[in-house]
Amino acid sequence: MAQQFREFVQVKEQEKKNGQVKPQLKDTELKAGKQSQEQALKEADDLLDAFAPPKSKKAADPDDSQAAPAQDAAEEEEIPLASVFSPDAGTQEDRDSVSCIVAGKLYLTNFRGVERTDELKKLNIRHIVCVNEQNNEFPDQFNYFNIDTLEDQEDHDATVHFSAVKKFTDESLAKGGAVCFHCAAGISRSTTMMIAYLMASNGMSLFDAFRLTYSRRRVAWPNRSFMQQLIQYETKLQKEGVLHGKHPSIELEDWDMWTTGDMQRLREQHLISLESRHDSLKGADSRAYREYSEKLQKALQSQLA
Repeated sequence: MAQQFREFVQVKEQEKKNGQVKPQLKDTELKAGKQSQEQALKEADDLLDAFAPPKSKKAADPDDSQAAPAQDAAEEEEIPLASVFSPDAGTQEDRDSVSCIVAGKLYLTNFRGVERTDELKKLNIRHIVCVNEQNNEFPDQFNYFNIDTLEDQEDHDATVHFSAVKKFTDESLAKGGAVCFHCAAGISRSTTMMIAYLMASNGMSLFDAFRLTYSRRRVAWPNRSFMQQLIQYETKLQKEGVLHGKHPSIELEDWDMWTTGDMQRLREQHLISLESRHDSLKGADSRAYREYSEKLQKALQSQLA
């Protein structure tokens, strides 16, 4: 599928050069703005409001929107920044925010955000996954799970922690209260754990799990090595029957392209991908996928406005 997609993109790009293809989106359509983004997020909330570890191994893929990339550089020297693989570390406020990934269930932040106990309590956060060498500062208020050996480095293996994080998070949600994931910056390590959990416990593809997380936290961006590990993990879950499909929903070369920040090319490829899938699907599948992709187009319009 990925190879066919790339071949299709090449054909479409050549047709566009020859003047055979009209632009996919008009300028006015690209300015759908905040209203479209909020609508896309609402649709995602409607799909995910019953979020819980599934009884069946297979589940439908929820849809969500994307948010615009961060623009400002990190401000304070003592605050951990994004890895060299991340396109942007965002602002201090971006990193300190307690980001809602799944309302009432899953949250993502950095080491500062997890210290704001009043805010955590208002969100009913009772459990914390700490992917950072940090003392548990409030053991009388929160239930902690610590990963002390994982650094934001290419030679570190995040996959060895996925099962334990899933077990802790599933059990914590069953007990009641939300779970907050955090690392030093809330960018790479904790994001990797969040995406892995969404795949394993909610039947989401890697693409949809990343897109959901990124739409809710604009600085969320696993480093290249962690993304490669997530791709391998998705393949493993597919073989085990946890996820549908036989091929990765994201390939590393696509991830590399996204990291360059070439959003114009990304937009064109997404739209071409939607067109090709519409043409290739028939009957009920075509209708279902058309509804899915229409939401994706709304998300892209909001992102690029």
